[in-house]
Amino acid sequence: MCDIHPECDGPDGMIGHALEHIGRGSWGITGVLGDRWAEPFAYTAGLTSLGHTELVITGIEPVGAAHILNVVAEQLVHGDDVGIGSQVLVESFDAHPLHLLEVRDVWPLVVCRAIYSEFEAMQVVWSDHDGRFPWHGEYAYGPSRQPLLGPPPRSHGAAA
Repeated sequence: MCDIHPECDGPDGMIGHALEHIGRGSWGITGVLGDRWAEPFAYTAGLTSLGHTELVITGIEPVGAAHILNVVAEQLVHGDDVGIGSQVLVESFDAHPLHLLEVRDVWPLVVCRAIYSEFEAMQVVWSDHDGRFPWHGEYAYGPSRQPLLGPPPRSHGAAA
């Protein structure tokens, strides 16, 4: 999470950090701190080299986001049935369901764009305390709290 890591020195450091992880057969996580104009987000870089889809999560500070991304990435790498449209649980995230969406806007994933000429990504979307997602009208946090980088599921009314 280069933006908050004391050893990181800007974009070159973020890319180098990710390449170190990729060189060890793993993935790195880049965290971007939020401000008054944009929510924080974090994403993986390196899952593509392992034959998988990169992951991104928005609206959660980088440290917490990194934990969630690592747990979901481990599930991907270990062959669990995880893909677009899947719901997953991360026990340490208070057992709130997470939903995986196709990412169509990869522009924010700067490190991935620097490393790969082509890659795909899934967004890990978190639910509110009642299990509702941002595409539900009753979502507790409003649409700006967790920006979506792709279209919501076709069945907007379903929790899956």
